[in-house]
Amino acid sequence: MTIHWIKLIIPFFSALTITSLIIPIWIKLCDQWRLFDKPDVRKHHTAITPSLGGIGIFAGMMISFLLFTPAESIMGFHTIAAAVFVLFFTGFFDDLTDLPARLKLIIQAAAAVVVMYSGLRLNTLNGFMGIHELNIFWQYALTGFVILFLTNAYNFIDGLDGLAATIGLIIFSVFTILFYVQHEYSWMMLCLSVMGGLVSFLYFNFNPARIFMGDTGSLVVGFLIACSTIKLMSLWFVSPLISFGPSLTVATLFILIFDLSRVVFIRLSNGMSPFKADRSHLHHMICRQQFGHRGGTLLMAAFNVMFIVLVIPFGKLRFTTFFIFCFCLAIALINSKVMMVVAGIRNKLVGSPQKKVSVDTNFR
Repeated sequence: MTIHWIKLIIPFFSALTITSLIIPIWIKLCDQWRLFDKPDVRKHHTAITPSLGGIGIFAGMMISFLLFTPAESIMGFHTIAAAVFVLFFTGFFDDLTDLPARLKLIIQAAAAVVVMYSGLRLNTLNGFMGIHELNIFWQYALTGFVILFLTNAYNFIDGLDGLAATIGLIIFSVFTILFYVQHEYSWMMLCLSVMGGLVSFLYFNFNPARIFMGDTGSLVVGFLIACSTIKLMSLWFVSPLISFGPSLTVATLFILIFDLSRVVFIRLSNGMSPFKADRSHLHHMICRQQFGHRGGTLLMAAFNVMFIVLVIPFGKLRFTTFFIFCFCLAIALINSKVMMVVAGIRNKLVGSPQKKVSVDTNFR
């Protein structure tokens, strides 16, 4: 058993070590090559900061997973690896040249088709909303939608120092446990590899950030979150080892789901394109109450954990009922009025912040 556990957790420590070695070197190279994310009227940071920190996450994750995952297991991930490479370079060039949003969406869709063609699809909903087996068209349509939605939801949440890495760590921590329960050890090792990279990156990215993740990292991590979600939901619908599995999976992702759904609704209600940058994300709303980078990140993480914990008392609810309950609770709690009250309590306890924090409106 000890050897078994060592084999499972080696990718985590390997990715952590590799990323920790690469990022300081990359920061120095960014200084030499002038690869900075410069502050402007749309961004919340005030210092010129190295970007493309996802290079370290990507390298640590991929090297560790490919080195320590059994060869027979890796064969099942070759299409995911190919798609991740494409998205890595897409993010890399986007961080350098700012690619059009629609072009990035097309590339993401192509990557999704590649992994769906290999068999990573939702084949059944097991009675969810009265739907059981899905024909091939709906398998591709539904799975593709989930992949694109979650990939972009994670990409867009990267707006505060440490936020994307913290949310990613929470998600992959829960997914690691769920894959272990399902005896999907290769997927578990993939999650641990990503976690190792994120832990190391968070050390350099937590406020005050010394480097930003950029699309180089957020597209890759978001895509792996989406693929892991499809795999988990397929497992729950086919062989539900625990009855609350689907609810726990969605609860883990709920901050991503709620944030993007809220943003799209607000933009469409205002007659705007969903692709047009504005200040309607949750972290923008929280920062307007002057919680700052650290406060905003910790609040978002706390809400993420809250929805996961809610599975304990409400996990026996039907999946649809639980999902609606979470949405109603989020609307009631995560809004500007409640944040204003929380900010007022904070001001009474520790005093008002000295400096107003502007927020990033860059559509990342």
